[in-house]
Amino acid sequence: MASTAKLPQPPYDPILGRLGEATVTKRIAYHCPGRVYYRATWWKAQCQHRDLILEPGTRVQVVARDITILIVEPCWN
Repeated sequence: MASTAKLPQPPYDPILGRLGEATVTKRIAYHCPGRVYYRATWWKAQCQHRDLILEPGTRVQVVARDITILIVEPCWN
């Protein structure tokens, strides 16, 4: 029997559903939350990467949610 490789699934949140891209509206740095515009509203957001600073206008990928804070990473492509 041939094995079927599982494709990576997009991030998913039980409340928000499939997570997607957002745009930074207030600077985000490590341990310094900022804001993003996501699905027609503004959210508090933070990034877990120590060496990154995300400036306004940067496209980011929402990867998780911690109560009312979105966890984001830069869009690498």
